Amino acid sequence: MKDKPIVLNGVGKAFITSVSNGKVQRVPLGTLQDMKITFSGSSEKIFGGDSTSPIYIINKEQEISVSFTEARFGLAYLNLVRGADLKDSGSCVFDVDPTLIATGTSFTVPGSMTTIVPESCSVCISDDADGFDNVQVLTYKAGEPGEGEFTITASGVVTLGKAVTNKYISVSGLYTDSTATSAVVTTASLPDYVEIHHVSMPMKQDTGEIVKFHTVIYKARSTGKLDVDFKRQAAATPELEFDVLDPKRADKAIITITREVVKAGA
Repeated sequence: MKDKPIVLNGVGKAFITSVSNGKVQRVPLGTLQDMKITFSGSSEKIFGGDSTSPIYIINKEQEISVSFTEARFGLAYLNLVRGADLKDSGSCVFDVDPTLIATGTSFTVPGSMTTIVPESCSVCISDDADGFDNVQVLTYKAGEPGEGEFTITASGVVTLGKAVTNKYISVSGLYTDSTATSAVVTTASLPDYVEIHHVSMPMKQDTGEIVKFHTVIYKARSTGKLDVDFKRQAAATPELEFDVLDPKRADKAIITITREVVKAGA
């Protein structure tokens, strides 16, 4: 058996297979920044007699975990981490900056929108274009609005309950987009079990030999932790963490790491 130690270099790519809504899905992690497998365990020392050394050691927990740091974010990660349902539609946010109403009770949200969700909307009236001076937050009403109230249609036509003069209106809320994709996390959402495949990049050694490592994790489950981190002038790097479980295979295998020589050395 040839098992010459090598210098690990690069991160490679991974594929995670799971089941979503009864369908098998394969999530590629092709822009990894880091992939780490952690083996850990604990033991209990048994002492007896007058010796200061243990007479026996009981092996207790033996754990394996794996984590991936990705350079990109995908909605499928929410399915892996929290069992989110992926859908071909979604709720999107619109926001209209303070706009002058010279006089009257009417205003139309720009952009020819047709799928605004009225009850999600917020309307504010202010004295200045920054939306801070003498701000009045109006209350949505489905029927005829009164003073301090507003109504809005799916196409964005806003009607105020009282006429205003030289006031600025700000409008925000949600609209639906049938061409969007969304991930819905519910109170009952739980991550599914997954199978993980990872292949390293080809690693050239000083002997000229080129080696790859292939890792198969037969059963794992997300720890449930995922940070979706938006930062100014910085790219988010989400991290996925999984605990490795006993897949109850006939061969007792939990994880297999294979060393492949892609090209022999000199």
